Amino acid sequence: MSDNASSPNGESIRVLLVDDEPNLLRVIARGLLRFGFEVTTADNPTLAIEQLRKEADKFDVFITDYGMPVMDGIMLAQLAREIRADMPILLLSGFLDSQRSADAMTAGVTRVLFKPILTKRLAELILEVQSSDL
Repeated sequence: MSDNASSPNGESIRVLLVDDEPNLLRVIARGLLRFGFEVTTADNPTLAIEQLRKEADKFDVFITDYGMPVMDGIMLAQLAREIRADMPILLLSGFLDSQRSADAMTAGVTRVLFKPILTKRLAELILEVQSSDL
């Protein structure tokens, strides 16, 4: 999940990262922090939506896992898109078939990314989607 190569510069980019697996959440957050991103974490979809509703303008990019209890990442992305229509949303998954990937895009996901992913690659993709027009 992480690497030690030279880092993309995520300075001033604020990420809301959602994953129900505490160890994975910690590893990804730590890696993104190393690359200069400001990272806020949520270990469940309900908490993520509460944070987004309270401080919608605080975040530049929303990253969520697909497989979580209570609400999957596609449903969460759809709610996030309703709150912040302009915010890039990245969906991480170990596996999504083509139909679920299409559903994710319809729900407002900017990019579907497959785990495992190197933190450096994730950082590069964050920079790419954050700087492009939706």
